[in-house]
Amino acid sequence: MPLAKSRAQLARKVVVLVENTDYADLATEERNPRSRGGLDRMSTEQILEVMNEEDMRVPQVVAGGAILEIAEAVEMITARMAAGGRLLYVGAGTSGRLGILDAVECVPTFGVGPDQISAIIAGGRKPSSIRLKLRRTMSRRERAMFASSSQKRT
Repeated sequence: MPLAKSRAQLARKVVVLVENTDYADLATEERNPRSRGGLDRMSTEQILEVMNEEDMRVPQVVAGGAILEIAEAVEMITARMAAGGRLLYVGAGTSGRLGILDAVECVPTFGVGPDQISAIIAGGRKPSSIRLKLRRTMSRRERAMFASSSQKRT
């Protein structure tokens, strides 16, 4: 392991990172100033341009030094899992749904046992935990139209 001296050190570092992270200060939890101008007032083309510009920033950030932090995180997680630990995704809303998707993909992609990967989403095991956001943001008319179009597809 090039970034750490031992698996035990990595495992301890994971615990310290989780306990000492101030999640409110993470940039991922802030509103994006580039889309703050009102996505609802942008044309489809403008929205796609904003999304594309944001997508292009990811490789730049990774190449700019984040790759070392990502590698260290992967090594910490791998060490914990090799010692019998599990990878647990926890989230609410979109973060929770993406955690579920990522957890499901870990088994075939990385060949780990399904008992080593779990995802928890706010709302528990109810199917509505995954679909609730869609239902709450739609008006009754929109829900009726969505339900009608969904039934036509099946």
